[in-house]
Amino acid sequence: MTSSPPNKRARTTNHNGSIIDDDDASSSSAKKDESTQDKEEKEEEATSTTVAANTNKSESGGDILDPITPDILTKSEELLETYRTATPYPHGMIHNFCKDGFLDEILTELKNNSKVKFKETDLFRVYQSVDLGNLQEGSELATKMPNLMKLKRAIYSPQYRNFVERITGLEEGTLTDEVDCAANCHAKGCHLLCHDDVIGTRKVSYIIYLTDPDPLWTKEDGGRLELYEAVAEEKITKDGDCTDNNDGDDNKNKNDDKQNKDDKDQTTIRYVPSALPIKTILPVFNSLAYFVVRPGVSFHSVQEVTCDRPRLSIQGWYHAKETPEQMENATLQRLKSTERGEDTEGDFEPLLGASEEVSATEGNDAATNETTNGRKSSDSETPITALSEEDKSFLSKYINAAYLTTESTNEIRKRFEEESSVKLRHFLLDRWNAKIKDASAKEDERDGLGADNRKKAGASSSSSEYTVGISDCWKAVGP
Repeated sequence: MTSSPPNKRARTTNHNGSIIDDDDASSSSAKKDESTQDKEEKEEEATSTTVAANTNKSESGGDILDPITPDILTKSEELLETYRTATPYPHGMIHNFCKDGFLDEILTELKNNSKVKFKETDLFRVYQSVDLGNLQEGSELATKMPNLMKLKRAIYSPQYRNFVERITGLEEGTLTDEVDCAANCHAKGCHLLCHDDVIGTRKVSYIIYLTDPDPLWTKEDGGRLELYEAVAEEKITKDGDCTDNNDGDDNKNKNDDKQNKDDKDQTTIRYVPSALPIKTILPVFNSLAYFVVRPGVSFHSVQEVTCDRPRLSIQGWYHAKETPEQMENATLQRLKSTERGEDTEGDFEPLLGASEEVSATEGNDAATNETTNGRKSSDSETPITALSEEDKSFLSKYINAAYLTTESTNEIRKRFEEESSVKLRHFLLDRWNAKIKDASAKEDERDGLGADNRKKAGASSSSSEYTVGISDCWKAVGP
């Protein structure tokens, strides 16, 4: 409504479209229109509320988002701003994620009804409890854990997926309804090495922490989520050499011949994780960590748990319809490269015999000229797959001879292929084990590691400090 100027007659249009110049009629009509407008607005508001309520209702009739603290769902813009400005790459952290007492119920359900399965590879060591992706509604186990199923329905509902899209800056409709999550337990000694989480169509990674809040988890307990910076690395693909992309002034003064050679090389930039994490996050009870997974960018790990308390969590992903761009930079893709070394991206080099190793490193020029990359040219087409007697004689000075037989090596290989890990007891000879143990103990004492050594050092050092152990002799070169 717009008020009329003083001393002028108001002109108002009634609901039939007629012009009424009478002041009283105008006033009456205005009040009627205002009343009608208010009524329409209230009806529209009621209709919107009903639609929203029906949209948020679960199959059981309740609000599907009921487990989640209501205030959080209203802070998408604030959370997005914090997410975008986080380092070393965009990520978010939400405290008090679920309503008070709800995760306590889930924790009880998991402890009373789930069994853990130990899993270990060269990447992780963890006890997996419940695979929620395969836990079907109405199953015997699901009926024993109603709160866990309620949380699963909430965090994979269309409403919450839309919320995740908003707080990570993704386009609406990016995330699918695929359920991919599990309850995990990291006990003492468990860990997860650095990787970027990119597998298939994974789009957003999240962790809901269930660690017992009494007492509070501290950095001395280990188990922190570690985030790494992606560092640019220049790779010359022709001869497999990798150098830092910041070469200084030397590269600016190359002569013409060297420049011509370099022009023929193909140089690419790839990203690798920094040697030490840039940021760490404590697994605080009822908190949620999340980030968009990006090939060669979202590097993270789980620090080894050093206490006797379990680090419990629900770990999962939201998926997109398609795989991300630059998939070739993903950790898994690079590790799975065929016809290449176990942990490198250079040409594969077969195992050398001990005698060949010696001739390649200590032999005369003639012997050296007969080798290519430390391997005899005559053997280039015939990789050595078994230890020679000379190899066994050399290695037996350090390693338990029981592991050097053909039968043992075949069995070790078979078990590793099947289980992805092998534990070899009494691997080193006692005298070498004693020497290494003594040297390590002296270094621990110097760095103040261990309860006794921390007391001597006035508790100024801790194994949770990443610079511990780094010296002129030992440098960190990768996570």
